[in-house]
Amino acid sequence: MKKQVSNLDKLTLSNDFLFKHVMLRKRICKHILEELLHTKIADITYLEAEQTLDVYPDSHGIRLDVRIADDTNTHYNLEMQVKNPVSRTGKFQLPKRTRYYQAMLDTDMLQKGQDYDELSPTYIIFFCLFDFFEDSQRIYTFKRRCMENMEIELADEAAIMFLNTLGTKGDVSPDIQSLFDYINNNTVTSNFTREVADTITEIKNDKKVRDSYMTYEMRIKDTLAEGEAKGRVEGKAEGIAEEKLATAKRLLRMGLSVQDVAKGTSLSVEQVEKLRLNKLDKNVRDSYMTYEMRMKDIREESLAEGEAKGRTEGKSEGIAEEKLRVAKLMLAKGSYSPQEIVELSGLSIDDIEKLKHDMHVEKQE
Repeated sequence: MKKQVSNLDKLTLSNDFLFKHVMLRKRICKHILEELLHTKIADITYLEAEQTLDVYPDSHGIRLDVRIADDTNTHYNLEMQVKNPVSRTGKFQLPKRTRYYQAMLDTDMLQKGQDYDELSPTYIIFFCLFDFFEDSQRIYTFKRRCMENMEIELADEAAIMFLNTLGTKGDVSPDIQSLFDYINNNTVTSNFTREVADTITEIKNDKKVRDSYMTYEMRIKDTLAEGEAKGRVEGKAEGIAEEKLATAKRLLRMGLSVQDVAKGTSLSVEQVEKLRLNKLDKNVRDSYMTYEMRMKDIREESLAEGEAKGRTEGKSEGIAEEKLRVAKLMLAKGSYSPQEIVELSGLSIDDIEKLKHDMHVEKQE
């Protein structure tokens, strides 16, 4: 019977799902660590195997893709990074992500009864398909050093490595370079990458993995839909709040009293007064947007994508809804000309005429 083709068959090693399953092959993972660190490792064990094999996103939007300890009790965290993630505040997330990973590794060790002076050496390793630091290095290794004397190192035994698969500077072993080439171009250039490629074929033919990937895809789609719905609600609230402020400013420019503006926009007298004095601060603005800024990592890239899409659409709906509300109030009062309503609401004259007709029909009914 012919195997049904799925999206799993199209994946390459740069995909985090496939990367995780390849790194769970002990021989391959151990060899990569040995080549990167220029050391011999007798054996490795996978930490928290249940969590490592779980393909579902956790509440922080970060999965510890592969967590490993070697025979000397050095702990490693390996992750594939295809994109350079940016937070809602416009800041790159990778530096803070390393800090989060380090905290998780250390906290897990301390919870097992270790004193802080018994914390194991750690390596956090990112395989990046982009040059985060834009210096063309193949490997960027970070350890804590004294800013006043860079030769003094803080011996906390914690290292962070960014592997730049596009790098051209610095020496790496032939197998690591061939691995970089395989990640970038999916081309086999060594016996090691032949082993990796054969392992990927084996993984893709594993029924349990295929079933797991189907579940993974479903969860991603659900997360995207959840994010879009959440973003739509938040965006609509943001749009309404933004349009209330814009309407209040227009009314103030027309000379209406603070009390009348507050009544027409549902803002408080105090808020309108602050707006009039150009002292409306960010906290007031945020309180009306009902938009809680989450400074932690996004639960999944798909969640952020869905929220952004939904927020844009919802914001447009909210602005339009608020414009209609203002226009209806002015029409109902009967003391404003169509042109004044156009100026204040931002609607077109055709929109005003249609709204006027609809209100007349509703009144007749």
